[in-house]
Parts: sequence; structure tokens; C-alpha cells
Amino acid sequence: ATLMSESMVGVVPSSSRWNWVEQCCYVVGEMLACGCPVIASDCGAIPEFWGKCESVKIIPQNDIYALRSTIQEVMEHPLDREVARRFIVENYSNEVLARKYVEALQP
Repeated sequence: ATLMSESMVGVVPSSSRWNWVEQCCYVVGEMLACGCPVIASDCGAIPEFWGKCESVKIIPQNDIYALRSTIQEVMEHPLDREVARRFIVENYSNEVLARKYVEALQP
């Protein structure tokens, strides 16, 4: 957690395979919870879970040029660490998930 909270950006360059595709990618959420902005590929469900966060940059998977340019962009114009943390608190905190769970069980 210390390394994530002190990092300028986390990079998750996931890539689909014939027998595997990225699911939720919890490490993205863990980084955001630590206030670490993220660059992640558009592999699997990553865009669905994390693409709405302003501190997450989604890039095409297997595109090393997009990865390089996005890293350069983030180094020159850092993403907001507080936005990263707030996104998790507002969307995935225990209280929010419990409320959503109860709402889903209501008839």
C-alpha cells in the first residue's frame, strides 16, 4: 500500500489470451484506494469497472505506443490523486456496496 500511495501512476497493461480475459482487475481499485492514478488497458471488464474514474486512463491493449505516450502525458500532467481515492469511496466503499446489495434484494 505504501508503494502505491507514493507512486505517481500505476500501470496495468493486461492483455487477453485465447483462454483468459481480464475480469474486474482488483489491483486497479487497490491503487485508486491508495490515491494512485492508473493507466490500464481496455482488456476485458477494466473499462466497465474503472473507466468512469477521471484518474484512470484507458489505453488499447497491446499498444506499446499508446502506453508510452500516456505515461509521458501523465508524467507531464499528473492525474488527481484525490479524485482516485474519492472514486473508490463513492462507488466501492463497504457502505455503498452494502446499500447496493440491499437494494438489489428488495422485491
